[in-house]
Amino acid sequence: MRISTRIARLGFLVTTMFLGAALVSMGVASYLGAQETTSSVIQARGSDFAFSARRALFLAGEATDELLEGFLDDAAEQGLRFIGVADRSGDFLASAGSVSSSTKSQDWAACCPGPGPVIEMFASKVMVVQSLMPEHARGKGRRGFGMGRMGRLRNWRDRLLVIEFEPVVAASITNRANITLVISLLAALVLMATAATFWRLSVRADRYAVQLQKDEQLKMLGEMSAVLGHEIRNPLASLKGHAQLLVEKLSGHTAEKGALRVVREAIRLEELSNHVLDFARTGEMNLKAEDPMELARAAADTIGPDRVRIQSSNVPTTWKLDRLRMEQVLVNLLRNALQASKDGTQVELEVTRRSGRLVFDVRDHGEGIEPGQEPQLFTPFFTGRVKGTGLGLTLAKRIVTGHAGKITAYNHPEGGAVFRVELSENEGEG
Repeated sequence: MRISTRIARLGFLVTTMFLGAALVSMGVASYLGAQETTSSVIQARGSDFAFSARRALFLAGEATDELLEGFLDDAAEQGLRFIGVADRSGDFLASAGSVSSSTKSQDWAACCPGPGPVIEMFASKVMVVQSLMPEHARGKGRRGFGMGRMGRLRNWRDRLLVIEFEPVVAASITNRANITLVISLLAALVLMATAATFWRLSVRADRYAVQLQKDEQLKMLGEMSAVLGHEIRNPLASLKGHAQLLVEKLSGHTAEKGALRVVREAIRLEELSNHVLDFARTGEMNLKAEDPMELARAAADTIGPDRVRIQSSNVPTTWKLDRLRMEQVLVNLLRNALQASKDGTQVELEVTRRSGRLVFDVRDHGEGIEPGQEPQLFTPFFTGRVKGTGLGLTLAKRIVTGHAGKITAYNHPEGGAVFRVELSENEGEG
């Protein structure tokens, strides 16, 4: 992957995160500002109700239910729900509307010593309480606000104006702020999700590009291997045949040892050419419903049943696979496991079904996989043995991939290596 692509992808991610953070910040700032505005609006509305009600009472010179009913009707659209005049014991002398239990339970004896109203929020309503004749206004006569007429009504000095209203405007401001905050959060989440999706897709695209390049290389390698294998196999067969005849004729001669070495090397080259040809012609799989346990037993019989211990659990009766190709994979894994294990040690083949996949686990009892070698095990011509071809695991991977599966390798916690073949259920269970 080019550096410019990485920079562009990182730049997009940083920009998206910045925009998401900006949206969240704007939404939170709007919400906090709306809370302050709401508090100011409630205070202003409560003071306005108290001022207007006191003025109406002072002008009328008395508090009656009819007067308060008229005031309530005029201000109902602005959210007024109750207005009353009470003494400090909590008894209402005149009222209009319905009062809440929160307002009734107030301690009126020490309420409202100052000139301004006391405004408190209870659930969805606001209570406003103000003395009809505060201490600072008593005795001022006509110089106090409206005190000329009310100054003669000395029995009003201990009366309280009680108002309840719903903060309609404040609720509207709060609702809009809440909607703005939710929209900002959702927009930020959408941006973050888009960035994450773009990141995953771009990384996946890079992987596909790399894999496509590897596939092209393997395709070219396969074509070259096919040509090379065919060109070598016929002369090699002739060389091996003549070498075997030479061994027979040199029986007991000092040159017999050299002839035997020629035969062994010819056989090794023949195996190599066969692996190369197998690697080159691995193509479309011939999938049929097969018994996984029969497949495992057949692979073990090829290696030697006394050297392989088969375990099974939750094995399906049939599974769609290419019998010959998968047996080739298991035989190769079992042979590698035996070569990695100590002489006389059994290797283990476990067959099971996990998460909808058919799983074959081949475990050896050798030294395990060296750290860092896991990604290289399935690359062509990589081998840890002196006489290995390095194509067996690569061929196994191609066959397993052709079954819509995967093959992995890891070290067992108790020692040795495990090669796991997983066949996807996408090909179906028979």
